[in-house]
Amino acid sequence: MTYSQEATDLLQRYLWRVERRLPSAQAADVVAELDSLLRDQLDARAEATGRAVDEDLVCAVLRGFGSPEETATRYSASSRYLIGPAAYPVFLKVAGWVLGGMTLVVLLQTLLQILSAHSRGLGWIFLSALAAWYQSVLFTLAWVVLIFAILERTQSKGWPPKLDWDPRDLPELPRREEDKVALPAQFMSLLLPLLLLFVLNTNPNWAGLVLINKAQVQVLRFTDLGFHLPMVWINLCLGLQLLLDLTVLQIGRWNAGLRWARVFLGLLGAGILAWIVSHAIPPSPQALDTLAREGGLPAPVLKVLVEFSYGFGKLLPVLALISPAKRAFKLGREMRWLVR
Repeated sequence: MTYSQEATDLLQRYLWRVERRLPSAQAADVVAELDSLLRDQLDARAEATGRAVDEDLVCAVLRGFGSPEETATRYSASSRYLIGPAAYPVFLKVAGWVLGGMTLVVLLQTLLQILSAHSRGLGWIFLSALAAWYQSVLFTLAWVVLIFAILERTQSKGWPPKLDWDPRDLPELPRREEDKVALPAQFMSLLLPLLLLFVLNTNPNWAGLVLINKAQVQVLRFTDLGFHLPMVWINLCLGLQLLLDLTVLQIGRWNAGLRWARVFLGLLGAGILAWIVSHAIPPSPQALDTLAREGGLPAPVLKVLVEFSYGFGKLLPVLALISPAKRAFKLGREMRWLVR
């Protein structure tokens, strides 16, 4: 049976979406079986109606077969569950509404605290908002799970409700190897902004040059060296980086919009570094002597470290610009904005 290019692409997008929700040990076998089953149904319906297999026919078959989430749960190896496979897609949608609603409420509360004249500082506000978000989301999701579990065991007809979905809304397949998302690497990329947010907002004394002197750890804080950190902009940049990483994980691939967002964040980071370096004030000789005594370091050694910090600091904004500039140039060529 002849398949149009649109029909083939849509079928592959559906299979890819199902595969991402299956354990790796069984994904290949399940996708091969599902591909054969769907093609048999498409061929039979096309032969019965006397039409070619086009995008509309694939949409009709996929709607009857179920969303990728429903299909993946049906093929799951586990048969013991708190929320059944049929209700799980509905649960995910409700959980997403809860997460978004609680996040919006906490963001509004945090904004009001920042604008308040009696706020206790950005670090305290950030930690309070994070704790409030965690408690509210955990408490609300617990109730959602409990309600779904009760409905799963008490309702018979009309449960779970069917979600309307359009196969044409399935995300595109990664066309190139660089568009694919390696889950371990993407998860690891989440750790750095999380670690920086935690250290800079909860224990800023550890933000600086870490030295080991006679089996003792000494930290020369950036503020002692004359570098002042614009925490509002740093937190904004790190928060947007976390949002970008989570979006890539959710979609499962890179696209042009996400790549431009990464370029923007790279430029923002380089701009923040440039501001820090340009507004730095080197410590006076008396301040260096005080730091040397407190850190147990010889004054000449500390002077060399400070000079190195300022020399390397001037290079950091330039080095930080290289990666986003290369990405922007490559994206521009792909979009034919630049002439070869």
